[in-house]
Amino acid sequence: SAITVPTIVNGDMYSRKDIDEFKEMAGADSVMLARPALYNTSIFQKQSDALTKHEVIQEYLRESLRWQTNYANVKYVVCEMMNNRRAPHEFLHRLPQKYPGRQTIK
Repeated sequence: SAITVPTIVNGDMYSRKDIDEFKEMAGADSVMLARPALYNTSIFQKQSDALTKHEVIQEYLRESLRWQTNYANVKYVVCEMMNNRRAPHEFLHRLPQKYPGRQTIK
């Protein structure tokens, strides 16, 4: 009998639409993301349930407090989420939520 191996695609898919289209095109079972998930972790939810970046950061901070995460790690991750520096330049125009200058999270 044949062995079935799940296919996982990896890449810079910054929207749920991109994920769904690429999975269908490649016949993949799942996706593996790093930079897009850092940009907005709700990318794994159904689009109607997606959170804004602001909401994601607030939830991350709540969970960090709950789990007593090292503050230096929390600061690093929040800064990465806010500045999009790990996103490829060709995707920056597609990323709607930006924190220009020294804007803060309340």
